[in-house]
Amino acid sequence: MKHVRNFSSQLSKTSFDDTVDRLSITISALEVFSKFIQKDTSTTITSFSNSFWKARDVLFSSRTNDPLLSNALLFSSKKVFSQHTVSRAKSVAILQIHEAINHIKKISDKISHFSYHKIPKGGTIFVHGCDPLILHALLSTHKRGKKFNVVLTESRVTSSGQRCALLLSKAGIPFFLQSFKKDSSELIAINFCQCA
Repeated sequence: MKHVRNFSSQLSKTSFDDTVDRLSITISALEVFSKFIQKDTSTTITSFSNSFWKARDVLFSSRTNDPLLSNALLFSSKKVFSQHTVSRAKSVAILQIHEAINHIKKISDKISHFSYHKIPKGGTIFVHGCDPLILHALLSTHKRGKKFNVVLTESRVTSSGQRCALLLSKAGIPFFLQSFKKDSSELIAINFCQCA
């Protein structure tokens, strides 16, 4: 549990503005969770359940506003406690975690590949807020040499548009950030964008 707490502490101090790749943060958190389960010395389902949920909650509390991590942690707990032995429960948990990691990588690659072919050269695309998978796709497309512009609208709750704007700026991708106003996102999408 000490390793999970240390990682969680570092994770909670990491600003979304400081990192381009939130996908790797999620994958690292899942790997730490998997190592914790492998090293867990519980001998009963009840004690394993208690340590499992504590570790999961510690990781979750370090990034409460990150839906990718919270959904991956939620997925990792599926089918675990319907098992009859501790060793089987641990095996299922580890398999679920690795399945989540593989799924995140696979989906990320698919979205990046799709976006590269879908974003027109020199085009303008519209993004509301910014999901880590979408940001990864935009950065990947830009790294492959395609030039495009991004129109961002702000999400009031998470300020993800501002964070995305900072990362797009660091990558050299031209963007326009529109503050959130009623119906502004629809008007911008209709007037300026070739791909939404």
